Amino acid sequence: MTKDKDNLIKSIIADAEKQAEKIIKEADKQNREKTKSIIADAEKQAEKIIKEAEAQAILFEKRKLFESKQKAKKIILQEQKQLINKIFDELLEYIKNIDSKDRDDILKNFVNIAQNQIKDIDLIYALPRDVKKLKKYTDFEVREKKDIDFGIIAISKDKKQCVDLSLSNLKEIIQNKISLY
Repeated sequence: MTKDKDNLIKSIIADAEKQAEKIIKEADKQNREKTKSIIADAEKQAEKIIKEAEAQAILFEKRKLFESKQKAKKIILQEQKQLINKIFDELLEYIKNIDSKDRDDILKNFVNIAQNQIKDIDLIYALPRDVKKLKKYTDFEVREKKDIDFGIIAISKDKKQCVDLSLSNLKEIIQNKISLY
């Protein structure tokens, strides 16, 4: 009987080893599948992180480019304003020393511009030195206004329209138009 017992024990051990081998193979197979699944999930996460990082990098580049363009525009605008200021300062200095015929021509042009914009001009303001000249070639009432640098301010009869053709206002209009671009 010992032989039968030994055979039975060997058979049980062999079955156990087969079962253990089968369990190990199954566990190994499940581990490989889990590992593949974990690796696939990790790759998807890595792809997602890379895409987000690329999108943020692109956004960062765009933001930096936009900021650089804004700075450049601001610098250009400041330079343009300084140039306009310089031009108008030189123009004002030139007009202060201009001969009377050229000054009269400029004032006449200003009156023509004002008449094109206001059909029923009633009153014109000008520098004291220009009042007499303007009265000679206009039918409008002309009054002194000492705080005008040069030019005229025309007002309609109903006082609802005003055309300011003073140098300081023209300078401001030009600066505003430039800052829109």
